[in-house]
Amino acid sequence: MHFGRVPSPDDVRFDAVPSDPRTADALGGQRARRPRLLIGAPIWGVTGWVGEVYPPKTRKQDFLRHYAHRFPTVELNPTFYSIPSAARLEAWRAAVPEGFHFCPKLPRDASHARPGRPRDEALASFSDALDVLGESVGLPFLQLPPEVSPASRAQIRSMIERLPERHRPAVEFRHHGWFREQRLADEAFDWMREAGLPVVITDVAGRRDVLHGSLPSRRVVIRFGGNRLHETDYQRIQSWADTLAGWFDVGLEDAYFFVHQPEDIHTPRLIAALEEAMADRAPELLPPRRQLPPEPARDGQLSFL
Repeated sequence: MHFGRVPSPDDVRFDAVPSDPRTADALGGQRARRPRLLIGAPIWGVTGWVGEVYPPKTRKQDFLRHYAHRFPTVELNPTFYSIPSAARLEAWRAAVPEGFHFCPKLPRDASHARPGRPRDEALASFSDALDVLGESVGLPFLQLPPEVSPASRAQIRSMIERLPERHRPAVEFRHHGWFREQRLADEAFDWMREAGLPVVITDVAGRRDVLHGSLPSRRVVIRFGGNRLHETDYQRIQSWADTLAGWFDVGLEDAYFFVHQPEDIHTPRLIAALEEAMADRAPELLPPRRQLPPEPARDGQLSFL
């Protein structure tokens, strides 16, 4: 995630996630029956994880199987660039256990394009891809470009409504006009709450203005941009653990937390730090560790990121 990346975070002021009194009301005020915190990475095809996340000598075609043993979710960014073939999607779905969730990003031909037939076709292809992934789909998300302001809200609403309700995405805002004093503006919050749309919260060093604590629904995606395991990465993770525990106490049902780093080799260490912090505060929110997956039959190869 290049958005909001800085050469050095030394001069950045990292305040805690801002509070928003509207959040507790939108979440219902009491703990959900089955709350879930799913923590993962934006990619699984990292050769440098062999020997740390993956067993020694793990082959690339087996990375996803081992990733899904260690982590319960992953961002699925390839769908942003092009929709994978049905065969590849089916192979990914077959490689992961029950309860694992892909969180696909809407294609740029929809999110970064004008209304019209190409956008509609991109949305239809995306919806078809999610149907292939089936129960392994977690929460899709729509990343709006930084230049898309609230003036485009009607177009965004129309685009989202072209998707089946089961595929409605969380929305990531980047234009400053969507925010007021580190909260979602009233118009955005009210629209999303009425439509039942989750929000994507982005925590990056270079755009502190987009970090907010406004949850209009009981599901959320958090995209955390780290800085090569700088000490502030760990401080922010501790702050997020406090914030998440508080949100779950007042009704948050599902949180997908994705850790990004400039170099993916660092990502598992920060994920482990968040898992440890949550285990101290609310261990019941973390999914149980899975058994190592059995070796597959060697009659084909699995595509990888």
